[in-house]
Amino acid sequence: MCVEVAEKEEAKRRNLELDRSIECGLEELKKVDEERRRMRQEEDCEYGRDLCGQMEYNRRQREMEEEERRRMLEKQIESEKEYQARMVDLLNNPRFINTHPGRLKLCKHLQQHRPKAADTC
Repeated sequence: MCVEVAEKEEAKRRNLELDRSIECGLEELKKVDEERRRMRQEEDCEYGRDLCGQMEYNRRQREMEEEERRRMLEKQIESEKEYQARMVDLLNNPRFINTHPGRLKLCKHLQQHRPKAADTC
């Protein structure tokens, strides 16, 4: 009987040790899982910050391109105004009419499309 009791006690002790090692293993697994989750969360946050930074960069690039297009358009409009002013000055010059037959034709064409008050050719 003593042998049976001793064997039962030994089996109980082994079961307790096994239970403790399983609990320790589970706790270690929980710690590893928690660390993995934390690291993944940090990676996700960093990725999100990178995406926001890229979106901001793209927005600034679009704004700069739009500003450049606007400046170019304004410059083109200003150049066209200067060109038109020069053409008016040339067409109003009396020497212009007598210098070249092609210019006479242009002057007549412009007179036909210009308001009557501005006719000076």
